Amino acid sequence: MRKQITPRELSQQAQQIIRHTYLIGSAPADPHKILTDLARSVTIFGEMLQNLADRYGQAGRKLASWIAISGKLFWGMIEISVPTSVLRYLFRNWLSLFALISIITIAVGAFTGTSGMSGIGVSMLAAVILLALFSGLLRYYMLKARIPPHLLGIVRLGVALLLLLLFTYLAVYQGDRIVNILCSLEVFFRWTVKLKS
Repeated sequence: MRKQITPRELSQQAQQIIRHTYLIGSAPADPHKILTDLARSVTIFGEMLQNLADRYGQAGRKLASWIAISGKLFWGMIEISVPTSVLRYLFRNWLSLFALISIITIAVGAFTGTSGMSGIGVSMLAAVILLALFSGLLRYYMLKARIPPHLLGIVRLGVALLLLLLFTYLAVYQGDRIVNILCSLEVFFRWTVKLKS
């Protein structure tokens, strides 16, 4: 006759350890840390490429420095987009000031008839709007831990337009090669069908 096994109860300390372990394992990731780690990895990758370009040649030096600079800029944008930070409020005030300066520049350029001045004002205003949108997107991601749903539709539309432009470019400038490749594939598939029969 087999001995009946009774379930063993865990001690309070063991239950606390298991709760703590599962709570840490299932806790959602901090969006600010995710973005900071992403920016840091891009910066480190760019600096590694820059060191390799410095050591072994001039070929990728410009690309490496651009990657490192873009990582640092992304990191800075993340830090000034943290929802309740002092840097965010300062950044918003500076953006408002630059928007006012750009509107004044556009108005003075239009009043004096200087097209170059109006162009500078329009460029400044466009930069302010893009920075505000990018900062708002980062702030939304840090608050909600997801990308805004309406932005995904815009991204999909942008990717579709980009693919359409790419296919149009390939059809116009590389059409002969694409036709030759398609003809070669057709001949290959006909040959394989003949071998099977």
